[in-house]
Amino acid sequence: ALLVNLGTLDPTRVAAIAIAFEVARADKTPIVLDPVFVDRSPVRAVRARKLVAERPTIVKGNALEMAALMGEDVTPDRVAAWTLRHVDTVAVTGEIDLVTSGSARASIANGHPLATRVTAMGCAAGALIAAFAAVAEAPFVATTAALLVAGIAGDMAAETARGPGSFQPAFLDALATLTPDMLMARARLT
Repeated sequence: ALLVNLGTLDPTRVAAIAIAFEVARADKTPIVLDPVFVDRSPVRAVRARKLVAERPTIVKGNALEMAALMGEDVTPDRVAAWTLRHVDTVAVTGEIDLVTSGSARASIANGHPLATRVTAMGCAAGALIAAFAAVAEAPFVATTAALLVAGIAGDMAAETARGPGSFQPAFLDALATLTPDMLMARARLT
C-alpha cells in the first residue's frame, strides 16, 4: 500500500507524492491519505483536496482535519455521504473512531487519552491502516481492523505507562504481543 502523510510538505515531497499516486494507481495499489494538519494550513488543505480528487482508497484524519477537508461539520451521516462521493473508506479518529464506506459503518471505542499526548500516534495509526490495506481485500475491513488493533494496543499500553514518555514504547510492545484472543476479549466495536 501507499501511505501519503501530509505531515511534512515541501516541493520535493509534493512532486514525489504525484509520482507515487500515479504508480500506485497503475499497479492498483491501495492508497491511504493522512491529511495531517489540513485544519491549520490552507496550503495543506488545498493539496489534500487535490489528492482526494485523485481518489485515494482510504482517507484517515481526526475530526478537525476531516471537517477542513470536507468543508462541513463532521457527523456520521455527512462523513458517509462524503465518502460515497470521494473515496472507498474514511476513518475519523477521536475518542470514538468512526470508519465508513458510505454504506457500512463501524465505531471503535478502544484507545486511551495518553495517545493524544504522544507525537505521531496518529501517523502510526495511518501506517497500520496502510499495512492492513496491503493484505486485506476490503478497505473498510482493513481500516476498521487497523484502528481496532491500534486502539487495543493503546488500552494495553496505558495499563503500564506512567505518562506519555513511557506510553510510546508500551504501545509498540503491545502491538508486538497482541493475539487474536486478546483482540476478541478487548474489542469495543459496534
